[in-house]
Amino acid sequence: MSDPTAQPDPAAQPDPSARPDASDTPRRRGSGVPRRRGNALPVALLVGAFVLAAAAAVTGLRDSGTGATAAPGGTAAPGGTAVTLRPWSSAGVEPDDYAADLLAAAQAERTAAGLPAWGDAPCAADVATQRAAALVGQPLEHAPLDDVLTACAPRAMAAENLSRAAADPRDVATAWMGSPGHRSNVLDPALTDASTACAQDGDELVCTLVLVGDGEG
Repeated sequence: MSDPTAQPDPAAQPDPSARPDASDTPRRRGSGVPRRRGNALPVALLVGAFVLAAAAAVTGLRDSGTGATAAPGGTAAPGGTAVTLRPWSSAGVEPDDYAADLLAAAQAERTAAGLPAWGDAPCAADVATQRAAALVGQPLEHAPLDDVLTACAPRAMAAENLSRAAADPRDVATAWMGSPGHRSNVLDPALTDASTACAQDGDELVCTLVLVGDGEG
């Protein structure tokens, strides 16, 4: 019998032998994410670590071990937010449709907080598609955002949220909002435009939300 609530991910617990997650620290030019022209700022993070239980399968919104974690029974583990999952299957789901729904869900979280809706970022569309495709079968890790800044010049700032999940896109957006770093990206007034892309990855969809702006909010 499936558990409709998210379960704690043991991999998300502190490991004294593990290196600190680079997504939580400032990055120098050319070394990773996030990026502002001339400055490196810690604004792009991976999606919070959740194990999602739906139907007979247990799948996950996975990252390198940082972010929010969910505990059984709808209660939140320290530093995280519980997520009650909607029934969902990737069968017959088109990645482009999922990406549009994920953008709409994240957009709803942003506007609910009183911020202007993101505009479209067509400059980042092809780059987002390439970044999602590159993550298929690979660890959910950020690549440097230089390609985004190049494609979207003269935009000065870029950030990215990632997810890999067999889950309703609204639940992915909820997970992002339960993780301080991802929430910060969604609610950053300096990031004014967005593009999303997803790719099929087994029974899951791996997605990127690419955000750009002029760096003034």
